[in-house]
Amino acid sequence: MVRHGRALLRDADEYDRLATRADQVLRHLALAERHVEQGAARLARQQVLVLVSELARDGHDTTEAEKLLANLEGLQVMHRADRDSILTTLQQSGMPNWTG
Repeated sequence: MVRHGRALLRDADEYDRLATRADQVLRHLALAERHVEQGAARLARQQVLVLVSELARDGHDTTEAEKLLANLEGLQVMHRADRDSILTTLQQSGMPNWTG
């Protein structure tokens, strides 16, 4: 009976560890999703390409505006990659009812 109790305790500890890890991954996913949404909103709001073309048309230096656009686009790519990596981890974890 003692042996069976220890096995149950180990199983419960493993379940708690997995549940905690799953919770951490889901929180990380939620953060990554927010980053993706915020980045998309920033890009949409700024419409840097339109501003750059207007500046250039009016004879202004567009170097800084072009750098800003490139930085925002690069950051958005990183946020999406982070989110996609988390989704892949969740799908590979075998979590029940995970639809992605």
